[in-house]
Amino acid sequence: MRVITREITIQSRRRREVINITDQVEDFVKNSGIRNGIVLVFLPHATSACSPMRMSQG
Repeated sequence: MRVITREITIQSRRRREVINITDQVEDFVKNSGIRNGIVLVFLPHATSACSPMRMSQG
């Protein structure tokens, strides 16, 4: 099994903020060469959260 790791750093500007990281994750997956598998998004901070959601334009 092949495993690839990438770390991205996100800096928030406000105390509570929604930051869309979809583009960064999609780019990483596309450039990884892996065509079948899973993606794990890990947030190593006690007060952060990750939620899959559909973002609409507008």
